[in-house]
Amino acid sequence: VTVVDSGLSQAAVARWMSQGVTVIPAGDPFVFSRAVNRGVLAGDSSSDLLLLNDDAAMRTDGWETVLTRALLGLETRGYGVLSLEVDGGVGNPLQNTDPQRAPGSVTPSDAVTVAFVAALIRRAVWDSVGELDERFVGYGYEDDDYCRRARLAGWRCGVLAGVRVIHGWEQFAHSASYRQSGGRGYFAASELNRKLFEAKWGS
Repeated sequence: VTVVDSGLSQAAVARWMSQGVTVIPAGDPFVFSRAVNRGVLAGDSSSDLLLLNDDAAMRTDGWETVLTRALLGLETRGYGVLSLEVDGGVGNPLQNTDPQRAPGSVTPSDAVTVAFVAALIRRAVWDSVGELDERFVGYGYEDDDYCRRARLAGWRCGVLAGVRVIHGWEQFAHSASYRQSGGRGYFAASELNRKLFEAKWGS
């Protein structure tokens, strides 16, 4: 397990590390794409990737089994990037987290992206598509950009039913790392990222 974080206390870092967790400072100012890239670089280079934001939490019993079964079926179906079901809001209007309801089924995402609030990424996708684009500041639209690149490389993106994640807003602080690292102007940063995305791909 690898944690990339800007707001953990030294005591919390020590506690995680004593349990075998690798803790990596995200850096200041917090940049989501950079944090993800650091985490992937520090992790097991042969394993598939499960990204879970620090302002999100699993809400499904037995989620490990659902994800394992999903991974087994991804290759033959051409999927490389899956969002989990997200309650509590995603990053922007381009994102789709509404899956088919049968547990383990996948709703193809014909929109630009799926949300990286909680995402499952095959290692083969990461190795072929590369890192997240660190030109995106703060966070927002870097996952849209990555899914566009993945699809252009021949991978499908979708939303996996059967694993629900709650994303911030209530008992979990939304944008936790961004705010704990002293980040300000979330909406301004998101707007900058939207413009960068549109400059790359068109509106």
